[in-house]
Formats: sequence, structure tokens, C-alpha cells
Amino acid sequence: MKNTFIIAATTFLAIALSACQSNQTAISEINKLQQQIANDSKELAELESKYYIDLRENYIFCDSMLQYAPKENLEDYFQTLNLAQAYLLQFGETQPIMAKKFDYSKSQLESLKKDIKSNYINDSLANIYLLSEKQAADTLHAQISYFKERLEGQKDALNTLMKTLKQQ
Repeated sequence: MKNTFIIAATTFLAIALSACQSNQTAISEINKLQQQIANDSKELAELESKYYIDLRENYIFCDSMLQYAPKENLEDYFQTLNLAQAYLLQFGETQPIMAKKFDYSKSQLESLKKDIKSNYINDSLANIYLLSEKQAADTLHAQISYFKERLEGQKDALNTLMKTLKQQ
């Protein structure tokens, strides 16, 4: 009887330690995701303030200057403006959706952390939720990278076009 109790207590202790270690790993992963979400959310705001607003103003300026541009260059200028307009529209439509997704991810991660800490969900379910949140965070990160690259490129293209139009 004494041996059965010792074996049961040892097994329970091993399972409890394993769960704690598993919980700590999950909490650590959640903390990393929360930091990634915070960084990307900040970068989204910077994209709007650093690129989008300037790009929109430069687009309006270049568009208004086309009437003074030489006819032989108009097709190239229109092509540059059309591409900039497409990215402006795409970012303008996507940015509020991304901001909501960031808020939702923040909420989901905080809830998941609380559930893990209180042992409300088991390890396998926690891992499923964690994987889902990681995929969502990675998707948002990829969208941020996409827009940063595109908006930087369009800002450079419109700055070049502005210089050209000012010289004419």
C-alpha cells in the first residue's frame, strides 16, 4: 500500500511538473507573439504616418501637375500614378481591417494566457490555439512587410516624378 502511494504521488508530481514546464513554454510563446503583435501594430501606425499620408499628398500634387507635362512622357507618368493609386487604395482599405485583427489577436492571446495559467484548457488544446494565433500573427506580419515594401517603393517613385514635373 505504501509503495502504491509512493508510485501514485511520484506519477502525479511528474505529471504536474511536466504540465508546469509545458505551460511555461506556452506562456513564453504567447509572450513572444504578443511582442510581435505589438511591434507590427506599431509599424502599421508608422506606415500610415510615415508613408501613406505623404504618398497621398505627393500623388495629388503629381496628378495636378500632369497638365503641364510634355505629352511624350504622359504615358509613363500615368503608369506611375496608377500604380501609386492602386497601392494607396489597397492600403487604405486594408489598414482598418488589419488594425482590428491586431486588436483581436491581442485579446485572444491574453485570454489564452489566462486559460493556460489557470489550467482551464489542456496542453493539446492550448497548442492548437497557440498555433492558430501564431499563423494569424505571421499573416499580419507578412501584410506589414508587403505594404512597407510597396509604399516605400511608391514614395520613391513619386518623389522622382515630383522632381521631374517641377523641372518642366
